[in-house]
Amino acid sequence: MQTYDWLSQGENIIFESAASKVWNVKGINLGGNKGGKLILTDKQLVFQAYVFNIGTRLDKIPLENITGTAKTFNPLVPNPNMIKVETRLGEKFEFTFWKKDKEKWLEIIPKAVSEFKSRQGNTINAQRVSCNEFKCLQCGYIGQNAFRFCPICGTEFVEKREDTVEEKISCPKCDVALDKGLKFCSNCGAKLMKECPKCGYDVEDGVKFCPNCGSLIGVEHNCPNCGRVYEEGQRFCFECGTKLINDEENSN
Repeated sequence: MQTYDWLSQGENIIFESAASKVWNVKGINLGGNKGGKLILTDKQLVFQAYVFNIGTRLDKIPLENITGTAKTFNPLVPNPNMIKVETRLGEKFEFTFWKKDKEKWLEIIPKAVSEFKSRQGNTINAQRVSCNEFKCLQCGYIGQNAFRFCPICGTEFVEKREDTVEEKISCPKCDVALDKGLKFCSNCGAKLMKECPKCGYDVEDGVKFCPNCGSLIGVEHNCPNCGRVYEEGQRFCFECGTKLINDEENSN
């Protein structure tokens, strides 16, 4: 018999149904699954396995960690009624249901996540320092955009700014004033932004963490003359021949 003794005070169940969870070992999904119930509350998503299953009885996924929910297919468990739930910690959970329940879960999980973050919007991680700015309480970074994550330390911003302001940036090559958000300079064509390798979000040069998904952004070196990417230790640009000054030379 299943119990709900894991519910915290004031926590409410939104929806539940029979489900199976695909076996997962250190992030790798294996063939086979274990049966139980998937339970959505206003704070977390919980898979509660039947008592005769081996392994963990409860898998708890806080709503604040969930970044995506989608249909999926695992060739090791060929069930068409499968969804995946991904988190900002890099976890991926796969569940199978009866056909009628799959679409329901795809609808209510994102809605519950959105409502949870909306309720938490005025409490943690970010505070408004002016009408158009936010300050990260972890590292002190002050941002002008409604980022989900701090681009310096990776801390998640729960509160988001609704109002926006038009901002200008300067092209590092020709110094022309441009609208913020452009990927290439409209005057000389120099590259202004790079893409997050995980989610494809355009990020500004020097940013350490993706403002959209929180992933660590690798350091990219660009030629100061033509904007072409060059490798660490390269002394001259392959495109225009400009001598490149690396970080080691700068420090001497």
